[in-house]
Amino acid sequence: MLAWESLTQSDFDRTVELLIKRWYARNHPEFIVQAIDGRGGDGGIDLDVRDPVTGKLIKIYQLKFFPEGFSGGFKPRREQIRRSFEKAAKLHPPVWTLVIPRNFTVNERKWVSTLATGSGIRVEYVGRVELDDLQASDPDAVALAERTADRKALELVGRESAALLTMDDVAREVKRLATRTDAMSPHWSFETTTRGDTLTRSLFAKHPDAATREPLSINFTANFMNHPELRKEYEDSMEYGISKTVTLPPEVVETFERIGPEWFAARFGASTLEIHPSPTSLRDLPATIRISPQGAQNRVLRGIATWITQGSAGARVETVFDGGLTITWRLTRDRGPGSSITLSFEPTNHTGIDVERAIRALAALHQNADVVLEVDGHKDRLTVEPALEFSVATEVAELAEDLAAIEQLTGTQFAFPRNVNAMERIWIRIVRRLLEGDCVLAPDLESLSFTFNGKLGESIEELLTNPSAIIATTSHWSRDVLGEEVTVGDVSIYHPAIRIVDASEHLEALRAGKGAGRTAVAVPNDPRLGFRLYSPSRLKAEQVLATPWGLTGVTEHTELEATAGEPG
Repeated sequence: MLAWESLTQSDFDRTVELLIKRWYARNHPEFIVQAIDGRGGDGGIDLDVRDPVTGKLIKIYQLKFFPEGFSGGFKPRREQIRRSFEKAAKLHPPVWTLVIPRNFTVNERKWVSTLATGSGIRVEYVGRVELDDLQASDPDAVALAERTADRKALELVGRESAALLTMDDVAREVKRLATRTDAMSPHWSFETTTRGDTLTRSLFAKHPDAATREPLSINFTANFMNHPELRKEYEDSMEYGISKTVTLPPEVVETFERIGPEWFAARFGASTLEIHPSPTSLRDLPATIRISPQGAQNRVLRGIATWITQGSAGARVETVFDGGLTITWRLTRDRGPGSSITLSFEPTNHTGIDVERAIRALAALHQNADVVLEVDGHKDRLTVEPALEFSVATEVAELAEDLAAIEQLTGTQFAFPRNVNAMERIWIRIVRRLLEGDCVLAPDLESLSFTFNGKLGESIEELLTNPSAIIATTSHWSRDVLGEEVTVGDVSIYHPAIRIVDASEHLEALRAGKGAGRTAVAVPNDPRLGFRLYSPSRLKAEQVLATPWGLTGVTEHTELEATAGEPG
């Protein structure tokens, strides 16, 4: 708490003004509180409180820095108070409040009350108790005054920066502490950081042989009896390096001891012990894996090694590749049996080509493949045990193949989706088939519409009287694929046998010369047969024969149900 009587007048005025202004901001934000220039000149007002809408004066505060009060030998001060009140009274405030840094005596209160007799002004008193109450409810506001008071005292001993009034003060004090910390040992030093109530000390060596000249170590006893999984995690970290923080709770860590010189040594009882990865484990090194499955195409993936750790039994390396594939390698020292890999696959937002390449590499790892891991030019030939339970859904692999094919044929790049529905999968497969020169059945096309120009020829009359084949071609066909417009170009829509709805009415109108502008709707004569799509400039076959969609979990078009699920 501030000792109000020990402040200077300027610090007292500044602190009280701030406390009162912030009190109103919290409790009566509807009023405006304004400090008035000319303080100390008996102007009668140090702060006024007004209604912002009407401008009406609500209250006046008069600050008097009278640490000894205004009784006994300090009675002459009463004349200053009288002059201040009389000037304030001319403004007719409903309330006039006198503020001093000590509690009022009974006689002082009586004397001030006589000033307001007959004026209609209510007098209020704010002394030390009321000021203490204000600062207790708003400790932040008083912190500046405390530091200012501290600085004045510290100036006497040449340590004014310890008051921490400015950023430069903080910098000087931190540097001073760092210098003293650095002097604790000729071989080691600390870096200290704070965040809230947490203080972190990081020990670092001043020279490469610090550990030899001044050995430091830690020792702790652990009881994993009720924590078998935590034991496994801890032992794995010790054997292959710490890749993530391992936290041992107090029920596991029974004692903890720092062993070394006096400045370092300490002993603790049951404690929480956190073992963190070393910052030096974080890397950004070029990484390549070459997978050679027996009797199959070699697979090569290039990416980066994001971290590398070392332990008593071997090393652990995390490699990240395009396509959303992350492989963590747990490598024995001889890189032989016992080495293993852990896989993580998240293809979302990667390109189709990268996702397909990653999936093919994953498949190769399950084929008794020889594996070479190269990190920053250093190669290791490995015998690894892949995570056999890891597999990629067939639907995901099929989607990756389709998107990769479209990307290769068009130069488009897609962001691999988190989810797609069956109809989206079908249309993505259709776009691929069209670009590759196949003919496919449209899944949701049940009719075609066209407009008569009014001319009745032999072919039109045949179309209106008998089931007929129909073909319509556009030179600018495109389709939205995962938010990207993919242009195929020339595409024909063909059906071997359609009929025209209301054909007789159309025929009658055409014969009467009234058929121009009439819209006709063509539907399959056999509803099991569908409309075919193909690109004439790309078509591989001489006949327009539909290729199945061939998608896992998707029912084929009714025309091809007999071959559902067969690859095209």
